[in-house]
Amino acid sequence: MAIASVVWLRSENGELYDVFMFFGLEGNSISLEHASMDYVEFGRGEQPLVILPGLSDGFKTVKGQAIPILFYYKQLAKSFRVYVFSRKRTLAKNCSTREMAKDQNVALEQLGIEQPYVMGVSQGGMIAQHLAIDFPDSVKKLIIAVSLAKQNKTIQHVVNSWIQMAKADDYQSLVIDTLETERAIAL
Repeated sequence: MAIASVVWLRSENGELYDVFMFFGLEGNSISLEHASMDYVEFGRGEQPLVILPGLSDGFKTVKGQAIPILFYYKQLAKSFRVYVFSRKRTLAKNCSTREMAKDQNVALEQLGIEQPYVMGVSQGGMIAQHLAIDFPDSVKKLIIAVSLAKQNKTIQHVVNSWIQMAKADDYQSLVIDTLETERAIAL
């Protein structure tokens, strides 16, 4: 038995609407070589906007997160067709952000997403930069948020401390430190 899910929002003029119908909200997955990649798609605009999240995507992917993601980016959904991608489910050991950009380009081609605006957040910004450099015809505009062009000693120290927290199963400290670090960078 299928269960229908309806989430209602109130519009600016006071009318209620079904989020799934109004924004065309979908959660999906695409098969790539040796793995699959989850993504969420929504929005009423014609122009595609691809969002590549940061390192926290490795802890919780976009799978099953369509509604929270839509609420977070609902202002963008009015003007764009938004695609929020996770990394491939299975990454090779020592997979580089350049290799992740190559995977992203394959996903864009398979889905027929042409000339999107691409917004990379944190580590997603590093991937987005490689996507724009290596596949310039695949990116119309590039937006980089809370990111950097290459690693430095500070970022290596921070990421290594996160790896140690993960190995120690100290996810509470890891999440707090991740959020505090990204907030400090944003300021």
